[in-house]
Amino acid sequence: MAPKKLAIPWACEEDWTQIVLSLSKVISAHSALESETAKIRTLSQQIVQTYADIEPILERVCLASCPTCTDVCCRRATVWYDLKDLLTIFLNTGRFPDKQIYRRADNSCCNLTPSGCGLKRSDRPFICTWYICPDQKNVIEGLPDCAEGSALFRAIDEIKIARKVLKQEYAKAICG
Repeated sequence: MAPKKLAIPWACEEDWTQIVLSLSKVISAHSALESETAKIRTLSQQIVQTYADIEPILERVCLASCPTCTDVCCRRATVWYDLKDLLTIFLNTGRFPDKQIYRRADNSCCNLTPSGCGLKRSDRPFICTWYICPDQKNVIEGLPDCAEGSALFRAIDEIKIARKVLKQEYAKAICG
């Protein structure tokens, strides 16, 4: 039995244009009432700050594990931007990614470069931060300061929660 093909949202250019226009219009319309958007802006800023806080440890872990990996997730995993990713990126930068993440002809992520991901951590889909492979877990377990690993996993959990609340608060803001 062949593996089930995942339906990537907004994969075609027309759908991508529509989601970007829709989100832009809704956020712009509600930005006039700062009270409606203040919470989602604060949440998105917290998410980006947490990404920045954990970037150094993730960078060390990736440098220790990814170059010798034989099962590179960027070559096999199907990832995409979801609504929470788009909200976080737009509310922090005022822009959306140019297009949905896609796989190249060789099945690798469109953002994979010879030196790793071409995107800043805060511009990547969350799954790219959330997923810690077994090799990376081994590196984390071998860190001299075990508190760093615990802090990393706590921070990822905090991002998960903040993203969930961000989506809920966005829905409240647009629905009144």
